[in-house]
Amino acid sequence: MDGGTIQQALLIILNVVIAALVSALTALGVSYFRTRGQNLATKHDFDELSKQLRANTELVETIKN
Repeated sequence: MDGGTIQQALLIILNVVIAALVSALTALGVSYFRTRGQNLATKHDFDELSKQLRANTELVETIKN
């Protein structure tokens, strides 16, 4: 193998490694943001349910009095 062939082989290996890293980071990013979105939706749902419970409790207390 001459110098040019070795450089080409190293360049191909470098491209494969970079592509693998980008793929792994993309998969991790997608997973992270999907989970983050689900957590935010759950928090929003919890806040809404908490408001409804507070309103229902006030109504029940008003009726009891």
